[in-house]
Amino acid sequence: MNLADKTGRTALAASAYGGKLEVVQALIKAGADLNARDLDSGRTALVLATDFGGTAVAKALIEAGAELNIADNAGRTALMHAVSLGHSETVHELINAGANPNQKDKNGNSALTQAAWACHADIVRDLMKAGATIGPQEWMRKRPPKFEDFPVPNIYKGATAPVDLHSNPEAHTHRTRLREGAEHKASFAGRYIVVDWGCGSNCQVYTLIDAVTGRVFDGSGAERGADFRLDSSLFIADPAQRPGDVAYSDDPVSSLPVRYLEWRDGKFMLRYVEACSVSDNHQKCGCEDVRELLFQTASRSVSRSVTAIRSPNRQQCSASKTMTLINFATLGRDRCV
Repeated sequence: MNLADKTGRTALAASAYGGKLEVVQALIKAGADLNARDLDSGRTALVLATDFGGTAVAKALIEAGAELNIADNAGRTALMHAVSLGHSETVHELINAGANPNQKDKNGNSALTQAAWACHADIVRDLMKAGATIGPQEWMRKRPPKFEDFPVPNIYKGATAPVDLHSNPEAHTHRTRLREGAEHKASFAGRYIVVDWGCGSNCQVYTLIDAVTGRVFDGSGAERGADFRLDSSLFIADPAQRPGDVAYSDDPVSSLPVRYLEWRDGKFMLRYVEACSVSDNHQKCGCEDVRELLFQTASRSVSRSVTAIRSPNRQQCSASKTMTLINFATLGRDRCV
């Protein structure tokens, strides 16, 4: 019953993926492993049901005792998948069953942040009512990131090292394009050369070469291109179209979200996402009302962490200031105000 195919997916997971409620119920009754994870993505039957199978299947797994907070290989839980897709009924089921609204994925982003990125205002409010808060590592500004927010301290101006084709398992396959790219100077994050090639239709793959060492790093994919600068570690995948450009509602590329990625410690970290839509042949990205709502809950979260406390340092506060010491969780120290 719990045998898996070559991807590690069990019969229960496959049935949940396909939305086959009666089969799922039968497998649950027979004692199938509710929490088995597949090999490709690390997703459980509950996560697959959240993505594809529908609320009824997800509810059956929840009621059978499926673990709610198991994360996939990207650190994303069933709740995160549900909020990103706007599956509000499944979100309610998960919240009511006790899913953790403050769990973070591997990029440090919570379900609340992901719901706001996707412009799902009602889900943002539901998560806030369930106790969801914004952590200090999440983007807490009223605007998308800018290149200036991620400056790099040094710019490499020396000779470019030869490409190290042994540094990445995919490098040898694309050796010609990488060697051509290495003929150029660094163009991103102070020392990296961005090399791209097509992967079908509008698809592009971006790979990075360290100009100092020649090491090849996995980059990012995109459909609308990418924006980046030498003096910043911010990489914008699928940037918004320029004002005046015509967009078409039947073109899925125009509706892809804008992704803001920070290059850190040899990999990209997702810092922000703007959902995009098309109306009257114009693309619109972002949702200021939901971003404002997210910012408000972040402010309330900080306010709740501000408490008057007794401390020997109180005497150090100037008499001209309010005699209150504030413990800022995000600062890790006391301050007089």
